[in-house]
Amino acid sequence: MPSFTADTFGPKNIGRIYGKILIAWGIAGAVGPTLMEYIKKTTDSFAVALYIAAGMLAVGFIIAALFRRPTVSVNL
Repeated sequence: MPSFTADTFGPKNIGRIYGKILIAWGIAGAVGPTLMEYIKKTTDSFAVALYIAAGMLAVGFIIAALFRRPTVSVNL
């Protein structure tokens, strides 16, 4: 992830951006399992929670596949 961040936003910006990425990753690590447990309890089926997780994974894959590096415009 650090090399992806540096390649995308430039090495000079990695300090500001990578911290936000780690915070988002930590929040997802806490919210994700809690959400899956809530879905399992409300539907009484872990299969539904897995289908939702698979859908979220597919959306993330599509976003990653469509991602293009931002272009830098030079003002002269």
